[in-house]
Amino acid sequence: MEITDDGRLAWSIDRTWKSAFDGFFHMSAHARNRMFSRGLSPELIADVLTHGEVFHDRGALHFRVGRRVTKELEKRGIDGRRLEGFHVIVADDGLILTVYRNHHFRRPRKSLRPARSPKYYA
Repeated sequence: MEITDDGRLAWSIDRTWKSAFDGFFHMSAHARNRMFSRGLSPELIADVLTHGEVFHDRGALHFRVGRRVTKELEKRGIDGRRLEGFHVIVADDGLILTVYRNHHFRRPRKSLRPARSPKYYA
């Protein structure tokens, strides 16, 4: 973690997948305010970005740590319980939009389009 010239928090996270940006995450003012108001540390956010599962939904990358990831982390000797339930939402350019904790995960939507009935194509 480092502080950029304009005073923003930034992380360089090495992930095994190739992202659309250079791998350098910047935190928005909204996310920084949410981080401090919710008592989260920059190190915790870096751990979620490093170890969390990733999916793309509604135009953003969602990094989250659930029970499955927690169990895998504990097999590797990492205390995953402190990360469980945390979400970090990142724009496609690497800007961290918001951070929060929620233990009730919803499944990522498969498509943003509603299913069309066969009558639609007739």
